Amino acid sequence: MHGLTFMPVYSQATGTEDGPIDYALESYLAQLKWFPRLSPEGEESAIKRIHRSRRQFRHAMLMSGFVVRRSIDLLRKVRNGRAHLHRVLDVAVADRLEMERLSSRLPEIVDTIETLLELDREDYQTAANRKARSENRRAAWHDLVLRRRRIAQLLNDLRLRTGLLVRWTEELGTVSQRADDIESQLRTASGPGLTRGHRRRLRKSLTRLMAVARETPGTLRRRIERVRCRRREYEAAKRVLISGNLRLVVALAKRYQRRGLCLADLIQEGNLGLIRAVEKVRYPGGCKFSTYAGWWIRYAITRALNEYGQIIRFPAVAHRTMARIRTANEKLRRSNQVEPSHDETAQATGVPLHTLFWLTELSRPPVSIDDRRKDRRGAAYRECLEDGRRNGCLENGSAEEVRQIVAEVLSRLDWCEQETIKMRFGLAGECPRTLREVGEVLSLTSQRIHQIEKSAIRKLQRPALRNRLAECLEEVECA
Repeated sequence: MHGLTFMPVYSQATGTEDGPIDYALESYLAQLKWFPRLSPEGEESAIKRIHRSRRQFRHAMLMSGFVVRRSIDLLRKVRNGRAHLHRVLDVAVADRLEMERLSSRLPEIVDTIETLLELDREDYQTAANRKARSENRRAAWHDLVLRRRRIAQLLNDLRLRTGLLVRWTEELGTVSQRADDIESQLRTASGPGLTRGHRRRLRKSLTRLMAVARETPGTLRRRIERVRCRRREYEAAKRVLISGNLRLVVALAKRYQRRGLCLADLIQEGNLGLIRAVEKVRYPGGCKFSTYAGWWIRYAITRALNEYGQIIRFPAVAHRTMARIRTANEKLRRSNQVEPSHDETAQATGVPLHTLFWLTELSRPPVSIDDRRKDRRGAAYRECLEDGRRNGCLENGSAEEVRQIVAEVLSRLDWCEQETIKMRFGLAGECPRTLREVGEVLSLTSQRIHQIEKSAIRKLQRPALRNRLAECLEEVECA
């Protein structure tokens, strides 16, 4: 962003780190003096430039027949109810009027574009046919370009998400690269290195790629370059508006300190919200950009605090209710000059009393059992917790006794049976092994290992050995 160095994102939820994070934050804030706030005229000019460059960028992508067909396939799913409208078009779910307007226009626009695409296919076949007359080919290319401009205008009115168009354009770039590689191979195919059948296969592959893109390799190459040029202009226009509002992010991020994230993380999340605001800004917007961007910045910071600000993550609904409770408590405390009771808070917020108790308990910060108590003893909390479990052979350090009992019982078996049981059930401190793995160790087949295992289990089921093991198991279950 004009040489501005962004801070790294740190994943710790609480506290700050000495050294690297302070230096990064200090360096970042020092660089902000090179990016002054935009004047109202400069802000309006930057928004106009973004609006114009974004429209040109989208128009350049939608002039491709490949991108148009992918768009229509997705819009058909929306029309048939197999995809959500707000995930395909750039419209907010809360904007009901715009959602209804686009939903009503969508079927008509899709039917119109499908009709235009059918004519587009016929004109492309004429333009790509080398046997056709040159006048007919030029007329077909002319009609093709005019028709694609009309399609691009219709799709631009629907406001397809830019991210989808960029992804499809990148796929088209891959097709273009493949077509260039095939053309390069065909240019060098005149030598004795390639057979006639290989050249024929290369030409068929090139024809299929041209049918997918509905453009010749040369026009496709120029279109990809034009899209990349428009994208660079769009990114440059966005950088101007972003760099002029970086100080706004810092000012808003400082209001959310001491809530679980350090200032560097808050600024980083605010910058992401600012970028989102610049991508969605419209001209004319109806309000100042700082007002619009402030909403996105606060939304991004609040979302980050809910996600990473606490060790235990709560649902977004719980966070909103807890914020209402904190606001009501603060108002009651200022008006009554005393700490409000739970009944007063529940009445002021409209939250049921049992929900209020539950959220109050959730809002308490968790305590580690390794923390020290704030008394004269200073013992860890885990040293003061009662162990309600009864003494057992495992809990009282008698694991060695259990191992001795098992070894004593297994000593009544043959050596091969002992090793089979140990490896099959993981009694030697390893993971249980399969019949094949045990057979590879003992140089026996899986069938023979299975027979040895059944024989050893029958011996262990004898009354004397079974009772000895049962006594140990009873002690283990009591632990």
